[in-house]
Amino acid sequence: MFKSKTIIWLHILFWVLSLFDSVYISNFFAQRGIQTDYSGNPLGISSLAFKLISDIPTVLLHAAFFYLNLLVLLPHYFRRKQYIRYVLVVILVLAVGYLPLRYGIEDYYYKWIGGTGLDYTSKLFWISDSVTYAMRLGFLATAYYLTWQWVMGEKEKEQLRAEQLHTELSFLKNQTSPHFLFNTLGTLHALAHKGSAQTADAIVRLSDMLRYMLYNGEKEMVPLAAELDYIQNYLALQEPRAEQPMQVELKIALNEAELQSISIPPLLFIPFIENACKHGITRDSRYPVQIALYQTGQELHLRVQNRVARQEKDTQGGIGLANTRRRLELLYPGKHRFSIEQEPENGIFLVHVTLITA
Repeated sequence: MFKSKTIIWLHILFWVLSLFDSVYISNFFAQRGIQTDYSGNPLGISSLAFKLISDIPTVLLHAAFFYLNLLVLLPHYFRRKQYIRYVLVVILVLAVGYLPLRYGIEDYYYKWIGGTGLDYTSKLFWISDSVTYAMRLGFLATAYYLTWQWVMGEKEKEQLRAEQLHTELSFLKNQTSPHFLFNTLGTLHALAHKGSAQTADAIVRLSDMLRYMLYNGEKEMVPLAAELDYIQNYLALQEPRAEQPMQVELKIALNEAELQSISIPPLLFIPFIENACKHGITRDSRYPVQIALYQTGQELHLRVQNRVARQEKDTQGGIGLANTRRRLELLYPGKHRFSIEQEPENGIFLVHVTLITA
């Protein structure tokens, strides 16, 4: 919220103007003999410099209460939608912090510097006035916080849309690149030449993948079942490319209803599968690529583990996973976990992604 120096200086300017505004108004009335203190007595501090000294602690107290709301209480309770608890905490802060400190400033401190203090002020009126002023500060902090959240939310949405577009275009470029298409079409040609019954199935799977990228890629969320279908189609198209069968253990610990009810952003999980297939050992039955999709409570888990060929150990987990990590940060702020574990001695590479779906 205060990463920009311009914003920091604007806040400082606001409180400086607030201080001088208070001093100017009080001095304006004092010079005209207008009664200005709480009890209706003439203002005891007529000097502008003296009034400035007297008001500095009050303005600092107001600033402290404002920023306590803005930087601590509002982010903590509003983000969790605990509005009643927020109000109760604010009341507690008023009772044990703001009011005692303000009383000390306006009574003991004012007397110490030569002012009138609060001896002739109605305590009920003073409490009412202080609470009213604190409420104004609270409302100002709340309005500022909500406005800032809205502005930042719009900026993040724009950034997310731009990054999603880039991701979608990257997927289209990677998946429909000449290399991918030539390999896939070459596989289809070989299957057709042999009269394999897999030819029609492979064509259908490729068509489904392209359709998913073109149409579902534009959506914000898709059913987990749709993403899983895409993953299975991708794995199936890798299968015929070598004489040895592809060794993949795909474990889905979710029923069909759960797969349909859980929604995730499109093309979110496929980079982890592609990464394992591209860099991992996929044709050795001793080291299958292990893919697990399961749920614990409100958390959705994806675990992808593979063995890495010796020459690939320094290349796995590069730009693709870094981009996906950033996408997770934008899509699930504070609601995801992303970890990469490597065991160089035996070539194990493990990616674990957890999404809080509630």
